[in-house]
Amino acid sequence: MTTAPPPAASARRPVAAFLLLAAAVAALWFFAFEAYRQSEIAAHRRELAAIGEAKVQRIQLWLDDLRSDAAVLAGLTFVRDALAAAPDAARLADGRRQLELVRAGYRCEAVLLFDAAARLRLAAGEIDDDEIAAVVADNGAFAAGGPLRIASLRLRKENAATRLLLQIVAPVVNGRARAGSVVLLVDALAAIDPLAAVNRGRIKSREVGIFERRGAVLRALNTPLYARPGELSIEAAHPLRPAALAARGTAGPLDGRDYRDVAVMAHADSVPGIDWLVVAKQDRAEVAAPLNRTGLWSGGLSALLLLAAGIGLAEWRRHREKALALARADAAQQALRSSEARLRKLNEQATDIGLLFDRDMRVRYATPSAAIYVGHPAEGEPIATGAARVHPDDVAAVEAARKAALERPGVPQRVRHRLLHDRDGWRLMEAAFTSLFDDPEVDGLSYQAHDVTERMAAELALAQSEARLRAVFDSAPVGIAIADAEGRFLMVNREQCRMLGYGEAELIGRRFAEFTHREDIEANLDLVALVRSGDSDAVSLEKRYERKDGSLVWVLLSVARIQGADGTHLGTVGVAQDITERREAEAQRLDYARRQRDTLVREVHHRIKNHLQGLAGLLRRQIADRQGPEAMLEETIAQINAISIVHGLQGRTEHGQVSLRGLLREILAFLGSLHRLPLKLEARDEQCFGRPCPDDEACVFVVPDEEAVPVALVVNELLTNAVRHRTGTAAPAIELECDEAGARLTVRNAGRLPPQGLDVAQGKGLGTGLALVRSLMSPQGMAIGHLETADGLVETRLTLAAPAIRRAPAAQVASRR
Repeated sequence: MTTAPPPAASARRPVAAFLLLAAAVAALWFFAFEAYRQSEIAAHRRELAAIGEAKVQRIQLWLDDLRSDAAVLAGLTFVRDALAAAPDAARLADGRRQLELVRAGYRCEAVLLFDAAARLRLAAGEIDDDEIAAVVADNGAFAAGGPLRIASLRLRKENAATRLLLQIVAPVVNGRARAGSVVLLVDALAAIDPLAAVNRGRIKSREVGIFERRGAVLRALNTPLYARPGELSIEAAHPLRPAALAARGTAGPLDGRDYRDVAVMAHADSVPGIDWLVVAKQDRAEVAAPLNRTGLWSGGLSALLLLAAGIGLAEWRRHREKALALARADAAQQALRSSEARLRKLNEQATDIGLLFDRDMRVRYATPSAAIYVGHPAEGEPIATGAARVHPDDVAAVEAARKAALERPGVPQRVRHRLLHDRDGWRLMEAAFTSLFDDPEVDGLSYQAHDVTERMAAELALAQSEARLRAVFDSAPVGIAIADAEGRFLMVNREQCRMLGYGEAELIGRRFAEFTHREDIEANLDLVALVRSGDSDAVSLEKRYERKDGSLVWVLLSVARIQGADGTHLGTVGVAQDITERREAEAQRLDYARRQRDTLVREVHHRIKNHLQGLAGLLRRQIADRQGPEAMLEETIAQINAISIVHGLQGRTEHGQVSLRGLLREILAFLGSLHRLPLKLEARDEQCFGRPCPDDEACVFVVPDEEAVPVALVVNELLTNAVRHRTGTAAPAIELECDEAGARLTVRNAGRLPPQGLDVAQGKGLGTGLALVRSLMSPQGMAIGHLETADGLVETRLTLAAPAIRRAPAAQVASRR
């Protein structure tokens, strides 16, 4: 067994490894270079910070010397004498000489002495009146007093260079009073440039700028490296100038753009005790240039190393691919030899006939199975020999297929024909001719044939069996339906379609539950679940189908399980027998039996009523013949009569249910005759709590059979109490109102309210009559209440609801209407 060559993906692994290595080297170089760049930038920033701090210290020392010299000068005797009230000429001349000596000794441009009124008293040095006026204007009124002051002064003249002076103003005090001021004018550039000088070394753009804050402007006090001396000023609000950023409080390391608008890195410090700023800066480009060169060299060297590694890897891969190609070629040769051996074995064991004809239409190769059919080896035989074994009726078709194959190379031309077997007679073959003359490795006409005699016989038998089953299925007098595991119809016969009123195409794919009456769906689904679970192989139930026209059909449905060879549930088959006529006959029989029973019940009610009325009549005669407790007898008569009314009404109804309105009218009629009062329902009996009743809310309630006697006795007791306890001769007013929930009987008459403490619901304070009422009231569906109306009448309300009453069936409502 040969080893398969490595897949193509393995050849790409070196490339992926090289790319991964290149990415790793690039990342390593980037992070290393970035760390080196950041460290260099940090070193430059430290250098700038050190330069700035050193310059601040030198400036502080220099300013301290200036302040000390100015204070000493202001305290000299000749200065105070020159500021005396009326110095003589000799004293002024001596003061001017000494002032000149001071100027020369301090190397000042000029020394000026002003009195308290800011008038010039003495001057030494080269300075004209305009410049003196500029000094006075810049310092204001010297008489205002104040400490020693150091500030710059910029003097411009036409056709002359700008002069930048540093003025040191010291107050002259005589006793406790200020006598004037002495002003030393020093060339700022000559004095400060040495302080700002810096050793640039390899950073040619490095410089230190000393700035004075002058309101909204920062004035440079030293000579800039790239600007004219004495003329550089920067706006204090500029967003990018390092000096402006420092003036706004951002001291320390800064990045911005200098007066040339060139990107710089800087370090800013303020000089204590004076509005001066020291800014040490250098160009970022000059810092970045050596870093970029270093990065370029290191990156190039890394790239060369990677290139060398890539070339070596490519050369190794080329040699490896060459070796792999040789291995694949060797493996392909071995696979070809193995394939040929397998094909030879398959041909030797195959039952199909395989022939290969050369251009002379002679058999060049034949499978061993061909010799079984013809009885001898077929190699070398002409095609005519084989054609002689084809059934005469099929020769033309076989020849047409052969010619079509020669006309369309590479396209199989199929044909079915009969072939004479050497022992078994005629066999049915499915064959194909394929022209392979264009294939130099084959160069022949292929004939492949498969014996399908047994298969065709089995297919014919299966078709006949299906035809018989289909005939039985379609002609069955019962409905048959086959459903899948989801309950969707797969097949239905004609009787099933007739039962449901649908065509076969309308039923296929729909679920049986769509046609089942909603009251039978749950039972039907339970039945199917029982079959599906395997607990039962077949079950049956009686159910209703809803036909397409909306009518119902009763069927006896038997359901059986369909399962696969492995026992899995595939679906169900249902057989439905139409039992509608049987169900209707049974319903008619039951209806007839019910009507016979109702007739008997009505007769019994009628006879009970007659007996009760006879008993009531005898009691009346006893009242007329004897003296005695008439009230008690009348109450007993009323109760007996109420029961007789119930039986009389039940005897007149078909279902034994008593109409609520009819019951009230019968009781009122009897009590009216008993007490000789016109008792009747008010006209509002068709009212639904103060509004006209719609048809579906009218008082069409009935009293069930089991509640009829209790309701009649309760109503009788309430009406009897209203008649007996009224004041005056007027008859009580009786109203019946209804809504969709129930009915309310209201009895209103002139009388008095029941005593306090009376509670029918709790049974407190009840007399004999109300105790009877409470004992007869249902826990649900009956409630009694008493109240006194605004016009002084007593109103008793009996509220009735289910189960004491219920709405009349639709047939009774229709008959009432």
